[in-house]
Amino acid sequence: MALPASGNSLSLNQLHIEAGGTSGTMCSLNDADIRDIIGVSSAGSQNINQYFGQSSESISFDEVITADNISSNSSQTLSFTGGVSDHDVIIILNYNASGKSSSQHHNDPYYSAYPMITNPGQGTGVNNTRHSLRMVDPYSMWFPHKEFWLLSVQTIVCGPNTANSFTWNPNDTETPTKNAQLVMIKYSTEAVQHVGLVTYKQGGRNALGEYSSSIGRTNGQVVSGSQTMQVANTTQHTNANVEGVIALVVKGGDRTINTYGGQSAFDMTFDTAGDVSAIIGSATGRPTTNYAGTATGHTYGLQYYAKKEDKPASGTYTDRTHDARGAGTSYGGGFVYANMFLSLRTDAP
Repeated sequence: MALPASGNSLSLNQLHIEAGGTSGTMCSLNDADIRDIIGVSSAGSQNINQYFGQSSESISFDEVITADNISSNSSQTLSFTGGVSDHDVIIILNYNASGKSSSQHHNDPYYSAYPMITNPGQGTGVNNTRHSLRMVDPYSMWFPHKEFWLLSVQTIVCGPNTANSFTWNPNDTETPTKNAQLVMIKYSTEAVQHVGLVTYKQGGRNALGEYSSSIGRTNGQVVSGSQTMQVANTTQHTNANVEGVIALVVKGGDRTINTYGGQSAFDMTFDTAGDVSAIIGSATGRPTTNYAGTATGHTYGLQYYAKKEDKPASGTYTDRTHDARGAGTSYGGGFVYANMFLSLRTDAP
């Protein structure tokens, strides 16, 4: 957690706690763990004012904003309450249960059917960002009706002049209208310049069964049950340019009410608590209509999980496991899904 910003009170005890010390115990401004917060040597000049807004962690979770159940094609502007700063990393999860047809979606090289953050935009250096990239964009289809669950994951590394104003285009134009959802997760970092994709898995499950032909994009797979996200067997921990990694899991689809161990058959569980982990969209939400205009009890939710890990002093980064659920005939809904490890890199893209 970062120390208070300039203009607030700041005590030596607060610095001690931020550095991992026990409140009320003896400390000094020249203690090594306190100096490490601002990277000053024992012989370096310093004063307490230099510690305003600083953090003992080089990477820290900061804020998440969401937009839920949007049934519109109108763009929206979103901002972070705490603002954005240089080197902030923003992970954007776009989901749309829009029912796009294959002609609109699969053959569209510009992915106009996908929900998308378009400001700061796509590509390195666009609109004052250090780096921005679309990581994965799987889809799953309600075979044979060609109604799609669309998911895209974007990352942005803010620059010194990145505006705290992000335009989201739900692209929810299909009939019958379903809904779109958005999650934006912000991490504060000291020196990250771009985000890399280390490992990933994308795909989903069809509403009517394990139809791999209805799972789209590169390496799209049918997904259900226990999933292991691997990073320990990579070289990320030995790469001097990698400051840390983030484990990310996202799933959008039909939150049916069928139970799975006492929970919704849709809802995932994780091996460790995340920096952020939540579901937007209710398992008992509004009824919608299917492709034929018939009312259903289906709802459309988005579940997300993110967990950062700083560079280990020794050994490797940690693999993560979770239960993606959606297994067996008791689950009557379909979903689109992705998991990945992202590397936070300090070298130029």
